Amino acid sequence: MAKNKNVEIPEKSEEKAKREEPRVGETIRVYFKVREKGDKTRETFFEGDLIAKKGQGKGKTITVRRLGNNKIAIERIFPLYSPLITKIETKSKPKKRARRAKLYYQRQADK
Repeated sequence: MAKNKNVEIPEKSEEKAKREEPRVGETIRVYFKVREKGDKTRETFFEGDLIAKKGQGKGKTITVRRLGNNKIAIERIFPLYSPLITKIETKSKPKKRARRAKLYYQRQADK
């Protein structure tokens, strides 16, 4: 914390500077750790379209949506700065930027 005329100003978080945030509309792959029985852990991934970002600071979350078997949609919410997330890859970017902050209308497009 830096002090400026008796007012505390928070410094940039090291994690935030280290990890580049994906944008809404991109297709991303989130690698995360899964705990199994006992002390075993394994790393797996979830790939899909980023449809929403919520919150701010350490509590920020992202919602990723993909189509599974038989066109059943699967949505998963990840805390962006969780220690269980090892990395986030951007697989593809849209041709044009998303003009909405939340792409919930994609839910109706899959029906």
